[in-house]
Parts: sequence; C-alpha cells; structure tokens
Amino acid sequence: MAEITDTERRRRIDAAMQQVEALRADPSTPRVAFWLSFADDTGFLGGVLMTDCVNVADAIGQAHRDKVNPGGEVAAYEVPLAHMPKDFPTRTLLTKQDLDERGGWARIPD
Repeated sequence: MAEITDTERRRRIDAAMQQVEALRADPSTPRVAFWLSFADDTGFLGGVLMTDCVNVADAIGQAHRDKVNPGGEVAAYEVPLAHMPKDFPTRTLLTKQDLDERGGWARIPD
C-alpha cells in the first residue's frame, strides 16, 4: 500500500469529519457504541468505550477530543450496549489491569 501525503491524510480526515457533522445533525441517524482498542509496537495502550456515535470516525474523533486516545493504531468494534455491564465506564481510557480487575471483559493477549 502506497504512503499518502500529509495533505491527502488531512483531506481525508476533513471529509470524514464533514460526514460525521452531517450525520450528527440528522436526529434520525442511529447512535451506536464502539470499543476502541489502541496499540503500538510495544503492545496494548488502552481501550475505551465510546457511546452516542454515528460511525467509527465519530467514535475516534470523540476519543481524541475527550483526550482518551493514547496514540498508536486503533481497532474499532461496534458494541451492542445491551451486552455491556450497566456500570461499565464510558469515555474513560482503561488499561489491561483495569480490564482484568473488571473480570477480563475484553480479551487482551499478553
């Protein structure tokens, strides 16, 4: 896969954010939750449950704005909130230890 320029990357991000804004402005757009898992070459950096999102770009953007994005690469998974414990923290960056203390809700390889 060819590298993209910073200008092209910025253009793509801006286009995605414009789409998010349009979707958020439409009250009929369904809101969903995403589990975002962050990692780099050193391993797992943390995970966060983002709610009230219109799509994955919205979830990542909100994580960045809420300062719960530790960097690295992100994997995103749509999560049905009905399957989550009622007291599961949202918009809070959780470490592997945090998740283990909660009974290992998310399986993170050592």
